[in-house]
Amino acid sequence: MSSNDIAVFLAKHKIVIRDKVTVMYGSPNEELNSSKTRVRRTQAFLIRAPSASSVAWPECYGEYDISSEIESDCILAFEPHTDASRTKDWPSPLIAQSVVGKIRIVNNTSVPQFIQRNEHFCRVRLTTTIDNAPEAPDHIRDIKTTNYIDSTHTSQFFKQVSVDPDNLLSPDLQTQFNELLRKFIEVFSPNFEGYNGEIGPFEASVNMGPVQPPQRKGRMPPF
Repeated sequence: MSSNDIAVFLAKHKIVIRDKVTVMYGSPNEELNSSKTRVRRTQAFLIRAPSASSVAWPECYGEYDISSEIESDCILAFEPHTDASRTKDWPSPLIAQSVVGKIRIVNNTSVPQFIQRNEHFCRVRLTTTIDNAPEAPDHIRDIKTTNYIDSTHTSQFFKQVSVDPDNLLSPDLQTQFNELLRKFIEVFSPNFEGYNGEIGPFEASVNMGPVQPPQRKGRMPPF
């Protein structure tokens, strides 16, 4: 509620969204003991990941089963499951249509999202149509997005990379190489996003400099 700037005024039966949209619910003149007072229950359902770990790549979607207590074809509201160990804000809040008891969730971030097996990674709620709903405001301020790459952690690995130690490249090429390294700084992090370590750590060796790799010795065929 704080990140989306939503305020609830219980005494006035009013909900204010970003100081632009005001939604009234119930009636402020109703007494608590009145027969007109109604209690509505809002229930959230957890979406559980499959039994195998998976990775949701950017602009790709995953298909997940919804609870059997929900209608197979309905409109649902999604939000991240913040109570879990997951600290990311994915999936972002959205409204989606379920089809035959399944829902598709798109990775709308710029980084891969690793989903552990049987993980409860988001919640869904049933939606309700509001009568006489106010129009959406013309201007809505942007919500700051979180950069999931820990730059303080990867910067120390970036500093260990030496570009052109023998000064063989032109200054223009050196600048281009440095910009490329900063663009893909997450490559130097030991905690690479989107890889579950199934086949062990990645290791690579790059030869840069005037020294040529050792040549194979030539052999003469025996006569």
